[in-house]
Amino acid sequence: MKNKKFLQRLAVVTAVSLMTVSSVQPLTAKAVSFPDEYVNHKKALKNATLRVGYASDEPFKGIFIDELDSDGKTSVMAAPGSASLFGYDNDGKYVAGGFGNVKFDRKNNTALISITKKARWSDGEPVTSRDAAYAYEIQANKDSNSPYYNEMLENIEGVKEYHEGKADKITGLEEKDSKHLLIHFKELTPAAEYAGSGYVANVAYPYHYLKDVPFDKLVSSDKVRKHPLFFGPYAIKKIVQGESIEWVPNKYYGGPKPKLAKIITEIVPLSQAATAMKSGKYDVLLNTSSATYNKIKDDKKLVTLGSLGTGITYLGFKVGHADKDGKSVMDKSLPISNRALRQAMAYAMNVEAVTKKFGHGVTKHANTLISPNYGTYHDKSVKAYNFNLKKANELLGKAGFKRGKDGYRTQPNGKKIGVDHVRPKGKRE
Repeated sequence: MKNKKFLQRLAVVTAVSLMTVSSVQPLTAKAVSFPDEYVNHKKALKNATLRVGYASDEPFKGIFIDELDSDGKTSVMAAPGSASLFGYDNDGKYVAGGFGNVKFDRKNNTALISITKKARWSDGEPVTSRDAAYAYEIQANKDSNSPYYNEMLENIEGVKEYHEGKADKITGLEEKDSKHLLIHFKELTPAAEYAGSGYVANVAYPYHYLKDVPFDKLVSSDKVRKHPLFFGPYAIKKIVQGESIEWVPNKYYGGPKPKLAKIITEIVPLSQAATAMKSGKYDVLLNTSSATYNKIKDDKKLVTLGSLGTGITYLGFKVGHADKDGKSVMDKSLPISNRALRQAMAYAMNVEAVTKKFGHGVTKHANTLISPNYGTYHDKSVKAYNFNLKKANELLGKAGFKRGKDGYRTQPNGKKIGVDHVRPKGKRE
């Protein structure tokens, strides 16, 4: 991973991942809470069709290989057919029981991926170690132009040489047999055992189906965009590019038999989402905004589900630069490098008031960079930067930022603070 510029993260807001059933998105300190599942005790309908709306004013890209493009909408639209290789617990630690399992050996810097016999593609072919290795090749091959190629991937032996065209295979991917892939790393830390750490890919792609497609043609191939294969519970029957997908049961699925005859996932404009749910056009609404939730929260026909999200919005400050080697170098001459100034700005922002006004009860003023959704890793004892103008002024005064006759404060050295010195940047993570 490339080194980032120094950032002091300050006021943070985290959101609930919402879903509205026949469902919410993105909690304030006094936010509403939602169940994360709904059980309908009525008799199940036979040959039923589930209609799912995804609230968005933009079409989904329809590139069904995550390593080739970053498009959250496509990933959500593809959920009926998607399945992860590995399972993980509430803390994000990998556990056994998925279509594949992973075992780490820190002494030897290796990870052994084992794929179960029940994992089969929607064309009936088994999921293999070659499919798991192929996921890394797609990301690492220079011709695929993956936006996710990074230094973290280069931690696998031979990836850099493969990316630069000096080798025709990744030496660190050892296919022991059709069901076992041994990955050799240069370094393996305890973080490897957690989902999202970047060490192992929790996906596989059908090599037998895509092997004849050149890497530079994958992103535009019909096999990727119109007729992709999955090893999840449903398979694609029809795609209207950017608009909708019709799903039918995957008869080769290795898990419990799908109970629905059909699932239709469809993009619905934000302005129409609330009306569409109230009229019964959709059974489930995904990506529900706080504004949409505010319009449908009192509808007794609907049930809102949600869980606290892991994403945050924070205010950061540029306090340095990257040198020629990409390493972060802090510039102590910048006014914003003064910790008191950054803290004062955090206390001067009334994040709680904004959250209450515009969050409609489904956003939360975060107290740390770690969401409560991470369970035991979240420290609830940490106090958030609550609005306190008096404290902000006290911090500035003690740090030497004196207020001049014009009402503006100067630096401790007496110089003015210009816009080129303080450049707060909002960023979503």
